[in-house]
Amino acid sequence: MSKTWWTGLLLLLLFIVPAGASATQLRLSWTDNSSNESGFRILRKTAGPGPLQLLTTVGPNITSYTDTRVIPGVIYCYRVRAFNAEGRSASSNRVCSQAQ
Repeated sequence: MSKTWWTGLLLLLLFIVPAGASATQLRLSWTDNSSNESGFRILRKTAGPGPLQLLTTVGPNITSYTDTRVIPGVIYCYRVRAFNAEGRSASSNRVCSQAQ
């Protein structure tokens, strides 16, 4: 497996509150610069000190995820990493947004 796919993930964060719904959501999207990933690991933490923890894993070629487990008024920070059998990529940039 070539490791050339470990080049820059770009993470963009948008928050969305669906019309007519009471559930708060934060939608993440990123650019897939990988060519042989097995999937992406999405890491999350609330603002402040402490490490990011694994939130979920999505499959290859997926470029977005909607976090429905957020609390209004809380700031959440995210990073994304590609992975395969040989290891993982460097993390994307960290982005933070407040749940509405």
